[in-house]
Amino acid sequence: AKIAGRMLARARAPLGSASAHLLRPLAGTGARQRAASSATAVASSNTLSCRNEKMRLGAQPTRKLSSEAFSLDDLLEKNKYGGEAKSAKNAASLESLMGKHRYGGDKNQAAIIKDIAPEYPHDIDVGPLFCIKANRCFLDGGKRCGQYQSGNRNKGMLQDLHTASSESGFFFMHSTIVEDYDLTVLYDHMSDLDRGHAKWEMEPVAQGDEGRGFFPVGDHAKAGIPAKHGGFRMGKPGSTYSVANAWPQRERFQEDMERYYDKIDHVADQLLKAFADLFGLESDALQKLRSANSASDLELLQFPGDEEAANVYTEEYRTAPGVFALFNHTEPILQVQDVKGEWCNVRVGSERFVVLIGEALERLTNGAVPATKFKITPAHHERQAIKFSARLDPTALIAPLPDFGDPLPQYATPVTQLDLLERK
Repeated sequence: AKIAGRMLARARAPLGSASAHLLRPLAGTGARQRAASSATAVASSNTLSCRNEKMRLGAQPTRKLSSEAFSLDDLLEKNKYGGEAKSAKNAASLESLMGKHRYGGDKNQAAIIKDIAPEYPHDIDVGPLFCIKANRCFLDGGKRCGQYQSGNRNKGMLQDLHTASSESGFFFMHSTIVEDYDLTVLYDHMSDLDRGHAKWEMEPVAQGDEGRGFFPVGDHAKAGIPAKHGGFRMGKPGSTYSVANAWPQRERFQEDMERYYDKIDHVADQLLKAFADLFGLESDALQKLRSANSASDLELLQFPGDEEAANVYTEEYRTAPGVFALFNHTEPILQVQDVKGEWCNVRVGSERFVVLIGEALERLTNGAVPATKFKITPAHHERQAIKFSARLDPTALIAPLPDFGDPLPQYATPVTQLDLLERK
């Protein structure tokens, strides 16, 4: 502004004045006119800025704002909690407000539960497990060779699995052979099921006997799952474990379910191979405990909205009896406990799965990889989920592998997969 003022004074001064010699370096009348125009524009701009500032701040544009006039912390606190601004130490904590809203009333015993998005804490690219056998390469449109896929990329995946197992106890995975279409068709079937489609009318099966077929929405309460639900359950095609699958007369339903089962079962099988590589075991050390007669299940789960959801809280939890439980869902259904003992609301995206470690893998590793604790509580809105329970053969003997040292007392007595199932 000072420079602009001096330039304006120089432009207006007579050439014979004391300041005329200051303009001579500008070389002539044209230069003087350009200087005058520039100075006038700057001065006008400054005048407009002052006028705008006066309009913005009121009648006293030159008044200085005190550093205490606006406290960002106070504004944030006031906006967050309402009413008078409060300091953070005096304001009700956001966590306690969330807890009160979630469970209703003043429930101090309600655990604080944080959100875990698909990208956090561990979102693992498991593509190297499938790129060669399934002819699906995820690098450069398939131009990278299998050696690279099973080398550098595989090493990174194993490092991620190790980090996830030690830092959270569960993880997300993507780049499997399961595609969005495979999930969408099953959710479409499930939506018809919920609407009471005529072709779904069939004899319900008992929840407790691991029956195969349709079971209606109801209070199938069990430890860790107080939420009402229903759906359809199927076992491994051709397996002699338990009863045969009871299929409804619905077009393409059996075909779609069996295709998905084959894919997700292969995913679980390859995950076992990855964990064997991670532990330095023979590649088939864990896979050989599964065969065509495995006790694995695929479930479509429907959770209706519950008006009383806010008043339901449970301290109980579950663990999967097999090696893994692989979930995909439309809306968050899972609350999972990490290795630090903190409960998390878990969300997954399209073509992603959350992987929970099961009791069988915990026992095989002598507790090195603990089973993931989880629960499914009610919600006000409807939710759907696809759950695959990856299990071993019913008679497979489950005891700590020699590489994991002497069995701890709680794992000293060998059990079978069927034993673990019956305990649930």
